[in-house]
Amino acid sequence: MAEIEGGVPPLYSAGFAKLQLTPPADLSVPQWLQAVDDAGRFLDVFGQQAHAMGWQADDLFHSDGLVRTLRGARVITLTSTTASLSDGRTFERRNAKISENIFARTA
Repeated sequence: MAEIEGGVPPLYSAGFAKLQLTPPADLSVPQWLQAVDDAGRFLDVFGQQAHAMGWQADDLFHSDGLVRTLRGARVITLTSTTASLSDGRTFERRNAKISENIFARTA
């Protein structure tokens, strides 16, 4: 099991396993493979920290959760409510939404 061999907190192991085994209907195969890679990378680096900070499995694996938001970006910093991403976006845990104001255009 991932939680034993890979150090994945038990809270996340079922969500991670489901993502690995079952492509979400709304993702293409390349998007699914990217989400699996993103999830594994996140859990390797921040899994224990996220668990300690109270992040729930849905915060990570829901269709609008952090893993699906990454799209190849990496988490740079993690707090109890946000994740700062390598592409300048910020994922907000409470609303399960991202702020992409770095990409906003002014009129």
